[in-house]
Amino acid sequence: MAKLHGKNGLLKVGVTTIKITRWTGEHIKEAADVTDTGSSGAQQVIEGIERFNGSFDGFIDSVDLLTAWKPGVTGTLELYVSATQKYSFAAYVESNSPTMEVTGAVSFSATFKSNGAITQLA
Repeated sequence: MAKLHGKNGLLKVGVTTIKITRWTGEHIKEAADVTDTGSSGAQQVIEGIERFNGSFDGFIDSVDLLTAWKPGVTGTLELYVSATQKYSFAAYVESNSPTMEVTGAVSFSATFKSNGAITQLA
């Protein structure tokens, strides 16, 4: 199987493709500890909640990225790892942090949390 390259990934919010330099995520399926004295000394867990939290970074082409994706905004987030395979879920934008450097382009970093069911690499 061929390795994946980041140049083929992308991020969409709804139908809008956001120009990014990087996205990162953590897909978690909690395992609640239910170990007790009847477990014969072995750990026991039950399935807990599933979530996908992460961030994305890019450069600001216009202030639309700061106003449209401000904290509290929700929408369908698609995180592509290839031209066709993606994570997809409703997401809540938790933060959007612009960075203005005197000698460089204005960039941003936003964080998100999943807000419902997650489709993995469909």
